[in-house]
Amino acid sequence: MRKTIDTANFFDDKNCNCYRNVRLGDYVEFRRGTTITKQHVVPGTIPVIAGGKKPAYFHSIANRQRGCITVSQSGTAGYVAYHDKPIFASDCFTIATKTKNLEQMFLYYCLKSKQEQIYSLCSGGVQSHLYPRNLEDLEIPLPSLAEQNNILKIINEMELSISASDKVISYAERTKQSLMTKFLTGGLDRSKIESGALPDGWKRARLDQLARIVTGQTPKTSESRNWGGRIPFVTPSDLGRSVFVSETERKVTEYGISKSRVIPKFSLLFTCIASIGKSAINELDCVTNQQINSCCFRTNEETLFFYYQLRFRLEELKRMAGKTAVPIINKSKFSSFNVIYPPPSEQREIVEILLSFDKLVSKEDRAIERKRKVRDSAIKGLLSGKVRVPT
Repeated sequence: MRKTIDTANFFDDKNCNCYRNVRLGDYVEFRRGTTITKQHVVPGTIPVIAGGKKPAYFHSIANRQRGCITVSQSGTAGYVAYHDKPIFASDCFTIATKTKNLEQMFLYYCLKSKQEQIYSLCSGGVQSHLYPRNLEDLEIPLPSLAEQNNILKIINEMELSISASDKVISYAERTKQSLMTKFLTGGLDRSKIESGALPDGWKRARLDQLARIVTGQTPKTSESRNWGGRIPFVTPSDLGRSVFVSETERKVTEYGISKSRVIPKFSLLFTCIASIGKSAINELDCVTNQQINSCCFRTNEETLFFYYQLRFRLEELKRMAGKTAVPIINKSKFSSFNVIYPPPSEQREIVEILLSFDKLVSKEDRAIERKRKVRDSAIKGLLSGKVRVPT
């Protein structure tokens, strides 16, 4: 299971009266966290929960035990999280049930279901804040203890199913990384390859000797006729874990594409400004912004092989960007990057194996998305009382 369970905003049950609603402050205890700065942290494994969605630091001492609900006081003020490991509560307060009639985990789901409402209770201007007193009058549903426990069993089964898919993804990613180390070096140490050595039968070349390199160009955003068409406009935010990209946040028109540089389908799109290394292969002809350099290879097999090689050698590429406020690999440097490659038949074998793991990851990603939708719908009904569980 995850260290921190963090579900989505499930529903708004303000109009539902299927369960008796009670005042939160009558059933829970609020405790403020203890301020700690980076200078006073003793490095360890205990997450310090402050005003963000992720731990601020990792400390050696805990001040709350497992099963803790936290609500951020500032930063992302009002953010509700559950922790199944000990934590150090800092710029947040914790909520614990003080009655046998309310299960702690059920309380968490009730609060998380009201996440947007809790955000709305924050006060302040530029920096919003939330305090325990802001939540005292919040109403939560209170079914019988037996029904609470049965609801939690159902939700837990759904969480376990999601966790199982997460584990498959983790296994696939670890195995793929191990195979990349073996396949993309031809069995040589990476240090030897960086020093100029080559595996038997492999060749070395500049990237621009094998592909046409195209820097993206954004059509004028001030001209409306450039936008709203069917042609994908790819930016780094559209590039993620998936090997391929076809859907994008924005699209350009035929007119817009005439004012930019068309990237033919099955090219390697590689981010060279800011988010160095975010990459994918476009399934459709597209346009990219100037953060992306595209490599147009002769064959699909080459595109896939060098997609994996550039990802594997990402740290070398990042070093080319230097240590600047905004990392940049200009087109000239990117084009001159030396790549190594085996004969085409070996490239095809390598790609086939690595791609099989990425397909498995994509399959499980889709499964997780479906499972979360089912879970969220079930929680909406279960917490509202519209779906009753036999006791």
